[in-house]
Amino acid sequence: MKRLKKFLSSDYLFPVLIIVVLAASYGLQVRDLGYYLDDWIILEAYKMGGVERLANYTYAVARPLVYPYWLLGFSVAGTNPIAWQVWSLAWRAAAAIVIWMGWRKLLPTNRITTGAAALLFAIYPIFDQQASAVAFSSHWMVFTIWGLSFYCMLCAAEKPQKRVLFTILGLLFFALQAFPKEFFIGLEILRPFALWWMFKDQDGSIKKAAKWWVPWGAALATYLVWRLKFMPLPSKGDRNAPVVIQQLFTEPIKGIVSLVKMTTQSIIEGLAGTWYKAIDPTTFTLERTAEFASWVVAIGLFVMACVLIWRYKETESSEN
Repeated sequence: MKRLKKFLSSDYLFPVLIIVVLAASYGLQVRDLGYYLDDWIILEAYKMGGVERLANYTYAVARPLVYPYWLLGFSVAGTNPIAWQVWSLAWRAAAAIVIWMGWRKLLPTNRITTGAAALLFAIYPIFDQQASAVAFSSHWMVFTIWGLSFYCMLCAAEKPQKRVLFTILGLLFFALQAFPKEFFIGLEILRPFALWWMFKDQDGSIKKAAKWWVPWGAALATYLVWRLKFMPLPSKGDRNAPVVIQQLFTEPIKGIVSLVKMTTQSIIEGLAGTWYKAIDPTTFTLERTAEFASWVVAIGLFVMACVLIWRYKETESSEN
């Protein structure tokens, strides 16, 4: 009982809950899943030509540096579809946990809020291609690494005596995730605001945040120059051309309008459209055993999470 009480009051509760919830939400299906979409292209490249052919494929699709992430997956999972599903799901859990670690730094007194948000983030239904494990495992890998970069930045702000160490580590993580894939480069806009939040109780917080953001701004600028000018591209052109970023330099007003429009649409889709699809009443049925069982699991997980969080809150309150 003492161990349980200690566990319920510790920060281990939410990472464990994230793993359990993801295992029940997606892990129960891994035996029935296989390969989908671009999985087959990546598998063909690796099986037919190894590292060289895989590298050539990533170059052909204008992401020349992403192949090491798939090679790491092949070294762990081989060509076993179940192993790939577990591999991708493990990185999804890692991403949720690392992002939660950053939130805990920003909001150290809001343990319930950050924990609940991390649980919601872990199963957020806007990403509907989890089953394509080979192709999209790399997304979760680079997202996790971005989270580590963000966490290191916050650690540097929290512990100025270790600023150099954490900044170097954070910049290394930034490079490892930004150069292979640009999917999360937009999140860089959060850094100056996060730094200001860390320094908000100090004099000159805005000026200090701007000063501490300099290395991250320089890293972002370096990446943009490489991406727009020096990244090697196939002869057929850049299929992933960052059109909006290019517009910001060539046609600033048009680029800003496009960016605002896309951001607004994404926020509306994330807050309303995604959840509407997830709670569509027609998905609730008693006729099909699998669908009914999924609802039982979902409701059971929800009740379990609520009870544990409630106990966590009670334990936290008794300690204070």
